Amino acid sequence: MLGWDVSKFERIKGKVLNEIIDMNTEEKNIYELGYHLIGTLSEEDAQKEADELREAVLAMGAEMIAEDSPKLRPLAYAITKKREGKNTKYTSAYFGWIKFELAISAASSVKKIFDDNQKVLRFLLSKTVRESTLMQQRPVRRPDSPEVRRKEESSGPVNPEEIDKKIDALVAE
Repeated sequence: MLGWDVSKFERIKGKVLNEIIDMNTEEKNIYELGYHLIGTLSEEDAQKEADELREAVLAMGAEMIAEDSPKLRPLAYAITKKREGKNTKYTSAYFGWIKFELAISAASSVKKIFDDNQKVLRFLLSKTVRESTLMQQRPVRRPDSPEVRRKEESSGPVNPEEIDKKIDALVAE
C-alpha cells in the first residue's frame, strides 16, 4: 500500500470483519467523507491512493453511493503536517470525496484508517442524507453583460408622467 502499513490495515480489517458479521441487524447511516491528499503526489499516485482508501472503506461493508476522484487544488492557507519526523507545509492538495452507507459501529474504523494514512492531509467524516447534496453552479450575471444591456435598451426612455400614474393607481388600491 502506498501510504500506510499493511499490518495496521490487517489488524483493523480483522476487528471490522467481526463487526460485519452482525451488520445485517445493525443500524446503518449515510456518511460523506471529504479528504485532502498531500499535493506532492503525482496525479497517478493520488488516484491509486484514493482507490486504496475507497477499497478499505468497502472492505468494512460499506455500500458506495457516490464519489469524486481527487483533483489538485490550491489551498486557501498552508497546512502543516508532520511527516517522517519533520513538519512539512503544503499549499496544494488533491481533494476528493466519497459518500457511502455503513454500519454505525464501523464508522470509527474508517476514521482510524484515514488518521493513520500519512498521505491524507486532512479529512472530514460527516453523517448526511442519501439524496444528492451537490450545489449547482449558477451563472454569474454582470451589469455590463449583453443580457443586461439589451434589457435596458428595450425599455426605452422613462416617462415621468406614466410613472406618476402607476404610483397613483397603486396608492388608490
